[in-house]
Amino acid sequence: MAINSEKTKILVWDVPVRVFHWLMVFSFAGAYLTAESERWRLIHITLGYTMGGLVAFRIVWGLVGTRYARFGSFVSGLVPVKRYVESLMDGKPEHYVGHNPA
Repeated sequence: MAINSEKTKILVWDVPVRVFHWLMVFSFAGAYLTAESERWRLIHITLGYTMGGLVAFRIVWGLVGTRYARFGSFVSGLVPVKRYVESLMDGKPEHYVGHNPA
């Protein structure tokens, strides 16, 4: 009897969330690198406004987006957070699709 050992890849985060996160990384890094130079001031300001627009988009997408992109999918009470942190301390963390409670 053959055992199928292939794992199924489940993509939880949708394209808008992935693009948002990478654009935030690049915008932050670019703004950080251009912070001290008058020569690059316009780029620094543009990257700051880009980050502001990205945050505004993420807030909207967190309210109306797909299941795992919504804020309600990763906000949990104190009891699940406590249980998850305890499982981490025991070395056997509980697994979640999407965000963990912590």
